[in-house]
Amino acid sequence: MFQESDADMSKTVATPENRSNKSQAAQTAVYAKDSNNQPETATSELTESADIANLSISAEPVRGFWPVLQNANFLTLWSGQVFSQLADKVYLVLMISIIASQFEAPGQTISGWVSAIMIAFTIPAVLFGSLAGVYVDHWAKKPVLVITNLLRGLLVILLPGLLWVSHGWGTFNGLPIGFCILLVTTFLVSTLTQFFAPAEQAVIPLVVKRENLLSANSLYTTTMMASVIIGFAVGEPLLAIADSLLAPLDGGSGMGKDILVGVSYGLAGLLLLFLNPHEKK
Repeated sequence: MFQESDADMSKTVATPENRSNKSQAAQTAVYAKDSNNQPETATSELTESADIANLSISAEPVRGFWPVLQNANFLTLWSGQVFSQLADKVYLVLMISIIASQFEAPGQTISGWVSAIMIAFTIPAVLFGSLAGVYVDHWAKKPVLVITNLLRGLLVILLPGLLWVSHGWGTFNGLPIGFCILLVTTFLVSTLTQFFAPAEQAVIPLVVKRENLLSANSLYTTTMMASVIIGFAVGEPLLAIADSLLAPLDGGSGMGKDILVGVSYGLAGLLLLFLNPHEKK
C-alpha cells in the first residue's frame, strides 16, 4: 500500500514539472519559428518598399516638350491648335481691315466700329462659356473639334459674298447692313470657339500619358499666349500678302484676306480629322 502511495505521489509531484518542461519546449519552438520567419518578413518589407519607390519614380512628371511632341496624337492636336488660334487672332485684324476699307467715313474714327466688333466677339464667352463646357463633356470630342473649325472657316470665306450682296441695302438701327453682317458673323465665330476650346482641353488627357500631362498643358498654354502676340503682330502683313497673291484672280477685291483666315480654320479642321483620342463610347 505504501509503495503504491509513494508511486502515486511521485507521479503527482512529477506532473507539474513535466508540464513546465513542455511549456518551455513550446515557447522555444515558437521563438525558433519566429526567428526563422524574420528574414522572410524583412525580405517582403524590402520588396514592398522597392515597389513603392518604383511607383513614385514612374509617377514623376517628365519635363520638356520633346516627349509630348513625339506623340503623334498630341502633335496632331497641337498642330490644329496652332492654325485655329492663329486664325482667331488674325480674324480680329481682318475685321479691322474690312471696317477701315468699307465702313469708315472720312474724318471718322474707327474705334467705335472696332469696339462693337470686340463686344460681339466677347459676349459668347460670357453667355456660353460654362454652358458649352457642360455639353462638350457629354459629346464626342473629335467631331466637336473638326466641325467647329470647318464651320468657322466656312463663315469667314462666305463673308466677302455676303458683304457684296448686302451692299446698298441701307441701314438697321443706324448701322449699315454690311456691318450688321460682320457683327453676326463675329458672334457666330466666337460662339463656335466656346465649344472648340473646352473640347481641345478635354482631349489632352486622352492622348497624353499621365507623366507627360504637365508638359502638354504647358505647351498648350504657351501656344495660346504666343498666338496672341504673333497673330496681332504678323496679322496685317499676312493679310496684305494674301491680297497681293490673289489679286490677279479676284480683281483686287480683297478676298485674299478672308480666304487666308478661312483656310487657316479649314486646315485646323482637316488636321484634327487624323486625331484618335481613344474616347470611351
